[in-house]
Amino acid sequence: MTEKISSELFLADAKKAWFKHDRFGMFVHWGLYSLAARHEWVKNREEIDDAVYQRYFDNFDPDLYDPREWARRAREAGMKYVVLTAKHHEGFCLWDSKATDYKATKTRYGRDLLGPFVEAFRAEGLKIGFYYSLVDWHHPDFTIDMYHPLRNREDAAALNVGRDMTRYAAYMREQVTELLTGFGKIDIIWFDFSYRERSYKGLPGKGRDDRQSVELLTLVRRLQPDIIVNNRLDLDDLTDAMPDVITPEQYTPRTPPLIKGQEPTWEMCQTFSGSWGYYRDEESWKSPQQLIEILVDGVSLGGNLLMNVGPTARGTFDQRAIDALDAYGKWLKLHGRAIYGAGRSAHSAPDGCRFTQRGNHLYLHIYHWPNRYLHLDGLAGQVEYAQLLNDASEVRWIGASDDPHFVPPVGQTTMTLDLPVKKPDAGVLAHAMRALGVEPDATAHVGDSRIDVEAARNAGVSAWAVPYGYNGGEPIAACHPDRLFRDLGELYRTSPHTVYFLGASALFRDGLAAVFTFGAVLAVTVYEINSADVLIFGVAANVVSAIGALTAGRYDDRVGPKAVIVVSLSGMLISGGILLFLSGPTSFWIFGLILCLFVGPAQSSSRTFLARLAPVGREGQLFGLYATTGRAVSFLAPALFGLFTYLFGADRAGMVGILLVLGAGLLALLPVKSPPLSGGRATAAQAYSL
Repeated sequence: MTEKISSELFLADAKKAWFKHDRFGMFVHWGLYSLAARHEWVKNREEIDDAVYQRYFDNFDPDLYDPREWARRAREAGMKYVVLTAKHHEGFCLWDSKATDYKATKTRYGRDLLGPFVEAFRAEGLKIGFYYSLVDWHHPDFTIDMYHPLRNREDAAALNVGRDMTRYAAYMREQVTELLTGFGKIDIIWFDFSYRERSYKGLPGKGRDDRQSVELLTLVRRLQPDIIVNNRLDLDDLTDAMPDVITPEQYTPRTPPLIKGQEPTWEMCQTFSGSWGYYRDEESWKSPQQLIEILVDGVSLGGNLLMNVGPTARGTFDQRAIDALDAYGKWLKLHGRAIYGAGRSAHSAPDGCRFTQRGNHLYLHIYHWPNRYLHLDGLAGQVEYAQLLNDASEVRWIGASDDPHFVPPVGQTTMTLDLPVKKPDAGVLAHAMRALGVEPDATAHVGDSRIDVEAARNAGVSAWAVPYGYNGGEPIAACHPDRLFRDLGELYRTSPHTVYFLGASALFRDGLAAVFTFGAVLAVTVYEINSADVLIFGVAANVVSAIGALTAGRYDDRVGPKAVIVVSLSGMLISGGILLFLSGPTSFWIFGLILCLFVGPAQSSSRTFLARLAPVGREGQLFGLYATTGRAVSFLAPALFGLFTYLFGADRAGMVGILLVLGAGLLALLPVKSPPLSGGRATAAQAYSL
């Protein structure tokens, strides 16, 4: 199917306003796999056939199931909507479907699970969503493919004879009709998932034609006109309309996602641990600090968070899940104003911080508590009042000329918060500020009217925030345009090649960052990497990058860091260029890891080169300029990625944008002269007499 489909099948933004406001929802993965208690994909992972898997059906008896308790805990955790797996990939249905006997009412439990669930969550004020898997490893007409438990059977192809995906598509429509007509108004339907271009041992993947996705979406829109439908039906390239919502899985985007050059409505789905279904022995549970950061990071980029709970086979929440929900509840009770109705701000937050903004209120989430002073660029003279959000206590600030002890002095447009030296026990600093004429989607233009702005600090959140260094009282990475150009001008008069290097490194470092930023997206959408394997690849990529950095370190003093950077960037351009024309998971693993092998050397040698170029006595300033120039061009790779994706209508084309930024950085680096390899760091005069 190649013809375009009507934009009327997708919701207008106005009908999604509640979703963007509520920001935080609960995902619930529950099914027969909870008895196995070792991942919801256990049937796939262990290649279990129906006869063996039947033991879970025969013993399913969630006698402690109390949906009212689930709903109460969701509400107390601050969640505003819920999505439950009505049917997951195993094919088991939680409701009394007329289309199958593979359902809860035929188990030992003998009762419908979905009706009481909907009633309980509605009573607590949450909107209702159903997850429905497009995959079904139990249905006799669902053909065996790369994800099917029988995929490695020698007779897999023969077993597909007689299976009919057309009949299965009709079965799905019958069940979706039951879900959307039998439980009142449903606010979200979450389909999962399509893999049209993936194949395995001659077994083709499945996409929109196999699922008859257009007919399915048309049915959904007719039965529930205002329902939000996620974008996993494999229809994005058949319409000029934006999908209702896109759903990044198990990662936080570095920048707001783009579809066809526009920012869509989006929601990341995440887990408390490494599994969606109940996993008894799973140990990778996230800390309260990490959980809060995930929520804040998403909202600060304009997205929602759907956080998952996997109930046990008895129908209860694991104590670890209860503790995680309680952490959210305690935090949001004090700081919900910084989340609900909030979104991305036009202001740039300091390192180790995030901004969210709700109308005229600006919230500053401080991950890394500073030693008293925190500098906010561009807000001097714009703020009427500041306070901690947790207890509404006032936070004072000083202007650029109020304290002569800042060395170097802060910029004239910088507002400096005077924070308590000791981090408040309640932990989420919020300061309520009043800024002039700044709206969430506006530019940083300052108008004439005064408006509220508040800022918030996350309790105990510290982990991965990048701390920023100080030179005197000012973050050395914080610099205003006039100050930046003045410093660069002074440096150019004494060390011109240092300035050349700052420009070149800003370019190629933006390309290096883009490799990791968009790698996960490309892995799933272009190279058919299973979304569950993306994290594994990410770990491998970081290990390979570290190995590359350690190996290259042995050559810094022998051939010089510039040579290492040139070789690394050239290697990335070659491997990236090859990868551009290849397809499939194997190609991505091979050339993706080769590409990552060069990332570490380029990054580490860049800092080494900078240290050798630094004029004596100006090291602190130079590293501050290094950070600032990098930040100044950090839009290039994302912008070019989005541009090429939009122009060619394919995510693969975005790779060209990344390669162009890397290539520009390499070309800009070539004229930079290196200091001598012996005798330590050269003075400015020595460095450029070569």
